[in-house]
Amino acid sequence: MERYPLVGIASRLRHVDEKYREISNRISDLFCPLGLFFDVPAVEEAAILVMTGGTEEIVEKIGGSWPLLLIYHDSENSLPAAIEAASSLRKKGRIAMLFGYLLSEKPTFMGNISGIDEKEVVLAHCTFPLSIAKRYKFMTHFESGIGVGVAAEVEKNVKVTLIRISDDLKRIRIMKGVTDEVKWRDDLCRTQIKVRMEGDPSIMIKKPMGNHYVISFADISRELCYLADALGMECEIA
Repeated sequence: MERYPLVGIASRLRHVDEKYREISNRISDLFCPLGLFFDVPAVEEAAILVMTGGTEEIVEKIGGSWPLLLIYHDSENSLPAAIEAASSLRKKGRIAMLFGYLLSEKPTFMGNISGIDEKEVVLAHCTFPLSIAKRYKFMTHFESGIGVGVAAEVEKNVKVTLIRISDDLKRIRIMKGVTDEVKWRDDLCRTQIKVRMEGDPSIMIKKPMGNHYVISFADISRELCYLADALGMECEIA
């Protein structure tokens, strides 16, 4: 599997060059280290190794560009900074998308829960990774009626994994299913994906973890559980 880019973010007040090299070398099997930065790095996409405290604003500015995986360590106020930044980013739905991308080696989709019945759930959003769409067209954005929204279709009977990470970063919810044909509606976001679930999707309502769920277009449930265990997270398969 191709290694994902990794950048270290640190405060200029702390000299952590040696610690950055030590940590980035330790995880270099998964990530390709690009260096240590003291401001927003000029990279298109990367996981973020939060090296010190006082870096929250930098991480949040980076977070406007791509879905983020934040990595912390046990000193230099790394964890408090990562939690503070993650709380803000999670409100923007950065959640979990990068996990799905790394483990499936395919782009992921983040959608709003737009409909649930006994065995099916519909997720909708006004964007979609075009490289994996069966077909697509450009429309206006749903809520505003202006700009550009992507109305994409996906293949039927594709195995998928739905992913949601809890706000406290202690639990990851994993739900498996297959894509199903959806009747497109003009009163929802433009891309609408129906998933026929293996488990009971009502848990999304009965035990909510938030509105946004990520769809990975592969069965990566086992890999996600391994990753959750490595990160000290509880793995909930629903």
